Amino acid sequence: MQSMASSHEDTKIDLEKGITVQHHDEATNSSSSSRRSGDIRELTRQEYERLFLVPGGNAPTVGHLSHQFGNPTPLGIIAFCLCLLPTSCILMNWGTADATSLIALIGPFYYLGGVCMIITGIMEWILGNTFPMVVFMTFAGFWLSFATLNDPHHGVMAAYASSGGANSPALNGAILFYLCGWGVVMIMYFIASLRTNAVFAFMFFNVILMLVCLATAYGRMALGDGTLGVTFMKAAGGFAFVTTAGGFYLAFTMIFGCVALPFDLPVGDLSDLIPSKPRPGPSKKDS
Repeated sequence: MQSMASSHEDTKIDLEKGITVQHHDEATNSSSSSRRSGDIRELTRQEYERLFLVPGGNAPTVGHLSHQFGNPTPLGIIAFCLCLLPTSCILMNWGTADATSLIALIGPFYYLGGVCMIITGIMEWILGNTFPMVVFMTFAGFWLSFATLNDPHHGVMAAYASSGGANSPALNGAILFYLCGWGVVMIMYFIASLRTNAVFAFMFFNVILMLVCLATAYGRMALGDGTLGVTFMKAAGGFAFVTTAGGFYLAFTMIFGCVALPFDLPVGDLSDLIPSKPRPGPSKKDS
């Protein structure tokens, strides 16, 4: 293996190319962050950490398993968007779509939203990226539960046939409480995302608004107000669509960074917005 002259703290591995990546502080890195010199690809710390959505010096370091694998984050982002985009269009009743159109998306919900995001979460866990791991694994559960709800094979809707099926107050009330729980989780994620970048935080903010509208819609339908429920469903679809736009933008940014294109799309670094918790210094015993 090629020896590394840089220190452990300043040297990284370019996961896509298998080459050494050197990090420089912003104060000392006045040269272009995208230039190449032989086998060396120089990135700023913010550029490198943006590939993992884990700012503050927590990106994988040399000695981790990160040098053996690629960056899994774009896979999870793209899988999420490919599930949310058609769902948002259906919620807004675009074209000839209606509530039954969700049945056609059961496959993507299982394999993109479920399998691909679980794989992403496992890979993030292997790399030691706790926050992205938790995000992707929980959203995998969301899409799998959504698939189960709409899959005729599981007969969830059929179980409420005697009380109105999809219009059953008991069914819609249960979904309302489920979405309220997700709202709490999304607020937590949004606050945590303020240590990443503006695009990621923008996505979580819109997901919160989407969940508020969805919960309100199911609540109104549980009370028999289907007209207002449909209105809030369409509003939820709008916020979901905006979330998808942010997700695809973030995916473009990551893919472009992985292949070292000579330009960067801005994402709005927020790592300095909230000061990080100071790390404890070495103890007297260790010194």
